[in-house]
Amino acid sequence: MLCQYYYFIKLPETWIDLKVEKNETDISAENKIEIPETIETIYNHLQTKEVDTTNILLPITEQTAVTPTLNLLHQYFNFKDIPEFLLKLPSLLEPSWEIFNNSNDY
Repeated sequence: MLCQYYYFIKLPETWIDLKVEKNETDISAENKIEIPETIETIYNHLQTKEVDTTNILLPITEQTAVTPTLNLLHQYFNFKDIPEFLLKLPSLLEPSWEIFNNSNDY
């Protein structure tokens, strides 16, 4: 380690080479709009962008469709939180396994 032999006040800028990676699948932020407040408006906007919406079902009703649908919506809309009207998911099943037993087997 260099700090054993040298004393540094500040690292020279030439020693630091940070590269910012861009996600090329996303459309630039200038072309994104805030997510509309209705499902119909979302479909209309996607159709104007000529996006294939045959595999998109809104509201989302299956757990397996959450990630791909939200990934596609993030490409065309700005949003941090998932709007409630986009999700109509059933409750998850109770787990069939027990992590915590009430018995003292350990």
